[in-house]
Amino acid sequence: MLFLDVKGENIVSGSPWNRRHHHHEREKFLDINQFLNHVTKIVSGTLDLSLQWKEYKEMMELMVKSVRKQSLDLQEEKEDSDLEESLGG
Repeated sequence: MLFLDVKGENIVSGSPWNRRHHHHEREKFLDINQFLNHVTKIVSGTLDLSLQWKEYKEMMELMVKSVRKQSLDLQEEKEDSDLEESLGG
């Protein structure tokens, strides 16, 4: 009996030791593949969170700018009103 190795490149004989070795190598390959898939999902999720955080940060910066502008506008209105009152208006 002949088997391809994990990479599908070499042919190994059908002795019980080689079959066990082949099975063990295949299990290691599958474990590594599962691990890499898991890491890929984590990294993708981290990138998604990073992008979400960037969007959140940008929204907060826009809100802060808006509140500052509103505050300055109100301050100017109050100063204008105070000036009109002091001029007798």
